[in-house]
Parts: sequence; C-alpha cells; structure tokens
Amino acid sequence: NIQDMLSDFRKYHSSSEEPYRVEAEIYQSINKNKEEKEVLKSALDNLKVAPKCALRYAYLLFEDGEYEEATAAIKRCIGDSTGIQSSVNEGYMYYIYALSILADYQKRDITMSKDTVIQIYSNFNIALFDLRNSNYSGVIRTKTNMLINTTGIEIPAEFENLRDCVL
Repeated sequence: NIQDMLSDFRKYHSSSEEPYRVEAEIYQSINKNKEEKEVLKSALDNLKVAPKCALRYAYLLFEDGEYEEATAAIKRCIGDSTGIQSSVNEGYMYYIYALSILADYQKRDITMSKDTVIQIYSNFNIALFDLRNSNYSGVIRTKTNMLINTTGIEIPAEFENLRDCVL
C-alpha cells in the first residue's frame, strides 16, 4: 500500500526532504490541506535542511491567514536555501516573505516602522530578479504603491528592480 511505500521512502532517505515533499504532494492532489501541512511541519521538525517543504508550508500558512507563522517558515526556507545550489525559486520565496510581513502587520493593525517598510521593499526588489515578467509583478506594484501612499516612505534608489516595476 502507499503508506508502506512512503514509510520505506522516508526510512531509506531519512535526511532528505523528498519523502516528506512527495507525501505532501499526494495530500495536496486530493485537497487534504490539513494533512499536507502536518507532513510539511513534520519535515521542518525532523530535518536540518528542508527548503522546499518550508516554502510550501509558508505558502499554506499564508493562505490560511497565519501570517506570523508564515513569516517564521519563510525565514527557515531562506536559511535552508543558502546552500551551494538552491532548490527553490528564490524570487517566489522573497515574494512570500514580503507579503507575509505586510499581511501580519495589517492583520494586527500595527503601524510599520521605516525599517519594516524598507525590509518589505528589499524583499520585493529581490523577488523581482526572478519574477519581473510574471503575474506577481502586478501584485508587487500594487502592494508597493499602497505602502508608499500609506507610509509616505519612498523606495530607496538602490532598489532598482522595484523602482522600475513601480515608477
């Protein structure tokens, strides 16, 4: 049965995130989000490095409105993906990171410091290296314009990708 195969896969690849990722994808394909999240969380609890699981877990937390937890998961993803050869889409990773921070502040109705706004701009700027010609750039443009208008904090000159996208 499939549970036995997944168990063997995990046993023979005990330090790899692939068994967890495959099991999570199975749950995703049959719309079992709770079980998918549990498997991904288990990967993060049991493995030293699991960037793909951390990214997917962050996305699911974000979708469920758990923004503070999503931010923590994406930080884990960033830390785990700094290896010799990254296995995740770094643009998407920084995109989710920026959105998680922004949504967490909005949900808690807390005024952002200038440093937090600059951090969001920085994450969007990094994201645009990979996501410039995607649908994500429209969301980045909208969220950045909203930040500029609500905080009065302009995009620093060194964030050229973001400035090109927005201005």
